[in-house]
Amino acid sequence: MTFGETTVNQTIDRLLSDHRDLDASADGALDNLDQFHIGGADAVELLIPTLTLAQGDVVLDVGSGFGGPQEIMTWPHIRP
Repeated sequence: MTFGETTVNQTIDRLLSDHRDLDASADGALDNLDQFHIGGADAVELLIPTLTLAQGDVVLDVGSGFGGPQEIMTWPHIRP
């Protein structure tokens, strides 16, 4: 979010308007829009296997975004 955006809807609208060619309904299309860190979604994909998560483990994403890394953890090809 920017300092001028006071609601989540404003931020989502801005991100979608900045990426007009994006099909928001496509699987994974929004993944890189919520990776506000160096390396983006690729860095998260590299990090997840190092967490040694097991089936049924709970992960708390305490970042200040919309839960992008948490969303990637739900991808079937990433889960242990």
